[in-house]
Formats: sequence, C-alpha cells, structure tokens
Amino acid sequence: MSRKKTEELCLKYIGKIGNRRDVERYKNLFKSMNNKDFDSFMKMLKANKTTLRVIEPNGSDSVPDIAYYFKIMRELGYEPFQRVKEKIPGTDIYTYSNVKDLCLYVPAKRLSQHTIKKMSIPKHSKSRDSLTGQVTNTSRATKITQKELGIFKANGYNAAVKELMMARTGDSGGETALFAFIEKYGEVSLDEISRYREGRQSTKSLNAYFKAMHLDLKL
Repeated sequence: MSRKKTEELCLKYIGKIGNRRDVERYKNLFKSMNNKDFDSFMKMLKANKTTLRVIEPNGSDSVPDIAYYFKIMRELGYEPFQRVKEKIPGTDIYTYSNVKDLCLYVPAKRLSQHTIKKMSIPKHSKSRDSLTGQVTNTSRATKITQKELGIFKANGYNAAVKELMMARTGDSGGETALFAFIEKYGEVSLDEISRYREGRQSTKSLNAYFKAMHLDLKL
C-alpha cells in the first residue's frame, strides 16, 4: 500500500473514533515525517510498540457507545469476542474456553514506585491541613496516587479503598472513631463508625469558597 493510501486509512479511522482535532494532529504528524520516519512509525505500529491515540475531552457528551467501537473493530478485521486458549494445570494439554470473552489490547505500564517504599512511621497525628482535614508534614505516613488506587480496585481490595475514601480523607469524626475502636477493641469495621462520620473537611472548605462567590455546590 502506498504512503498516501496508508495515511488516508489511518486518518479515516482516527476520524471515526476520535474527532477533527485528532485528525488534524495526525495530519500534521505525517506531514512532518519523511519517508524513512513514516516507514519506521508504521513498523512500530505493526509490532504493537506504539498506537494511534485519540483524545476525548473530559465531560464530552458525544462519546459513542461500546457497540460502535465493536463495529469499528470488526471493520478492521478484529473480532473482540474470542474463545481463550487455556492450559490445564499440571498437564501439557490446552483447551479453549466454552464462553467467548472480550479480548483487547490495552496499554500496560510498570509502576516506577512501589507503595511499600513510600511508607514511613508518623511521629503523631496532630499536624493537619486546615482546608482538607488530612494529616500533613510529620503526621503523614504515606499517600496513595490515583493509579495505585486503581490497582487496589483491580485486585479486589474494595474494603481498603472504601476505608481510604471514607475514614481517611479528612473526616474528623470518622477518623477519630476509627482510631478509638482500634485502640479499645483492636479492630474496627466501617459499618460501626459510619454513625460518627461528619463529612470531609475538603468538601466543607470548597463549599465555603463557592458560597463566598454566591455559587451553589452539590457534592
């Protein structure tokens, strides 16, 4: 296939999946490449070392449903639902799953930092940010990034995520009850301390800022 037809094919499906800004972005990218660079880029695409990316703005209301993307996949010759080849444990025999599963290529990146390396022992819990209610400075032991939180959820640590979101996000009433139960009984459940929750301080602070600007906040 000639370079011109290859570019047209790429731009056609970028337009179907993304928007005109994505098309213009790749038009400019292809325009900046000489034939050697373009050939290298296509080889990287073929080897799955890079991908054609589209950008969907936050809050966009024009996102097609998943069935549309399945249609595009089939147009390109890829069947999204396939029987998965599995090895029977303890044998050299392979079999295929009875039910077809959704099989997709997804980007996977290794975390450059492990949570265990970020942990430390806080000196006390007295230093707190007045706007968020969360511990800070010498009172902070560790923190969880959004990516790490996603990994927790993916591994099924729902109770830990719920604790982080409910009892350790600047809710002074819930956090005080959490530590009190642990100190007195050696254990605690979120159901037991739910009645002591007072709401996140960060939400209250943001609400105060909005009201000062005569705006209503519903979080």
